[in-house]
Amino acid sequence: MPRVAALTGVWLVAWSFSGLWWGVASFQHGGLGPGRLGLGRRVPGRTSASAAWIQAGGHLAAASAGVAAPLTKEASPAREGHLEQDIDATHLPRAEIRRWRAGAGLAVATCVALAPQINSWLARVWPVLQASPVFRHDMFEPVLAITAFFVWGHMWWVVDWLVNSGRAPWLARYKLPVPRGRAGQGKSAATPWYKGWILEAAVYLLPLWFLSATTDAFAPRRMALALGPPTIGRIAGEVGLGLFLYDLYFWWSHAAMHRGPLASRFYRALHGKHHANAEVRACDTVRLTAVEQTIDALCSILALRTLGAHPMSRSVHNIVITFLLLELHCGYDMPWSPQNLVPGRIVAGSRRHHEHHRDGRVFYQKFFTYLDELFDYGARRAHQLRARVAATGTHRPTALPSAVSASSSA
Repeated sequence: MPRVAALTGVWLVAWSFSGLWWGVASFQHGGLGPGRLGLGRRVPGRTSASAAWIQAGGHLAAASAGVAAPLTKEASPAREGHLEQDIDATHLPRAEIRRWRAGAGLAVATCVALAPQINSWLARVWPVLQASPVFRHDMFEPVLAITAFFVWGHMWWVVDWLVNSGRAPWLARYKLPVPRGRAGQGKSAATPWYKGWILEAAVYLLPLWFLSATTDAFAPRRMALALGPPTIGRIAGEVGLGLFLYDLYFWWSHAAMHRGPLASRFYRALHGKHHANAEVRACDTVRLTAVEQTIDALCSILALRTLGAHPMSRSVHNIVITFLLLELHCGYDMPWSPQNLVPGRIVAGSRRHHEHHRDGRVFYQKFFTYLDELFDYGARRAHQLRARVAATGTHRPTALPSAVSASSSA
């Protein structure tokens, strides 16, 4: 069992840092110059097939407009059309997915093989962390989470910048389709990228700082600092199970914000801010109301406390979960996404969440799929709704208060 836990959790850690490597590679490949560009703005005099493709509204719109989407030889318009019919199917070439799966498997196998050496290193590092006033501070984990959000969020900001400026047309083929006439709609299209981070960070950190200064809310973490050094198996297992429990706890509140009598009355006040942008982007991950932020943080805290997670596991969990949340909202279907690396359609990802932001009646689970499928908010219902859209020729936008109650019977 320890090796199974290591195999699961270490893959999550290795995969998350592979995303950072990919972001750096994208930055270098794009050949960024000294000029500054805003998201959604074009470089004067620069034209590209990818820019026209994005403005046209995605894969199918590009095909109908006669724009050649930047695809590899293995991709085809038929596969792109399949994406519109099967939410769980990627338009990316299978060979590319297989290469990334092989790389992820090799990374995990290497970590498992080197587990004794990693455990020895952890045994040396842990006493240093125990003696560190920074690591021991009650606000260390909240600040770490905010820092991770900032780093991962700006990685995706660079990707958006490269695609929208036409500097990296090869990246455009990973962008998920946007419904016609909806690209650029919403608050974040007109809001400077830095303003949201300042406000959301303050809303998240100040209540936690108040709790740390006036209560013993952080006492369990302080007591856990006396534990011995963890093993890589423990860290991997607690991170993996922490993600599973967080997803389980969060699903119920998320579904309640979209469905039922409370949703029809309180949707706009509780959850409407998160769905204000028609074209979902990574920055929308933190576009939350105070109630949503509280629920989100409590679900994560409850998951880790249920497990009695080691402080080092908690720190790694904060880094991994922030990456996964931003990848969920990025608006891209990357070959290294867990939805592509893990077979069997047991892992949700950006494709499903992209569809959720198009139509709030489906896909409430963040990381896995079993609850959506069990309660019929999954792929079957999504295909039914798309068939209805195709038959009527109209697309119903993300659930609004006036529409949620009516959709409850759908």
